[in-house]
Amino acid sequence: MKKGKIFTNCFFTIWTLSVILSFVSCSADGDSYSVEDSQVPLNVEAPFSVILKAYSENQDITSRGDVKSTTLYVFDENDDFYKQITVDRDYLLQVKPVEISCPGSKKITVVAWAGLSNDSEEI
Repeated sequence: MKKGKIFTNCFFTIWTLSVILSFVSCSADGDSYSVEDSQVPLNVEAPFSVILKAYSENQDITSRGDVKSTTLYVFDENDDFYKQITVDRDYLLQVKPVEISCPGSKKITVVAWAGLSNDSEEI
């Protein structure tokens, strides 16, 4: 009876260690990084680009500088969130394309969110 109990304890210990090791190997990924709130890269080779323009009453107001910053939310072809890009006022005034790289996607969806600067806000 004692021999069976030792075997059971050894088996249970080995099983517990293997379960713990399997969880530990999956929980930490040293190569992971956050793609939240990245700034606009200046020189990037990317298959996608967008040019941001602000309109008010069907007039292009981009060059007036009323928009302080714009946040782009990028989704891949499966509509999964890929990354967030913040475009500042200086970049918006240049009316240059924002290059977006989304590896493995043939199409992307970009949602832009912007607000007016305090000195241009009217209610």
